Amino acid sequence: ILINFWVFILMQPIVHYIFPTFAFSQLFSPLLSMLFVIFYPLELFLHLIKEGDVLDGAVLKLLDFHATAMSVKTPLWFLLTYITTSLLSIYKKIFLYLLIFQSLIFLIYLILTLNTLLFHCHTLCQISRHIHIIS
Repeated sequence: ILINFWVFILMQPIVHYIFPTFAFSQLFSPLLSMLFVIFYPLELFLHLIKEGDVLDGAVLKLLDFHATAMSVKTPLWFLLTYITTSLLSIYKKIFLYLLIFQSLIFLIYLILTLNTLLFHCHTLCQISRHIHIIS
């Protein structure tokens, strides 16, 4: 069960170098992948008994979910440091702990950056609403 979280957290710096889009909804990815293990066979069974549309409402709600996203690209220097630490962790356990620390710091950085962006957007919306009311 924890391997989904482990892989998710350790892949963040590499993934965000290639795909810089980040949203809070991504944090649910490990949970959704675990639910998919149950959902897919169930959905296959329901289709076999001609009841495949039973879960369509839930799937449509999930697909219709809109999340605020932003672009956060992993800096090249961090990526190279991270990959080097990853390779060194094969030989020494201390580097594995450093790798875990680096990936957690990067995840915290992503969350704080998005949170700051959302705060500024909320503040700007409040100001524009206040200006609209006054005029």
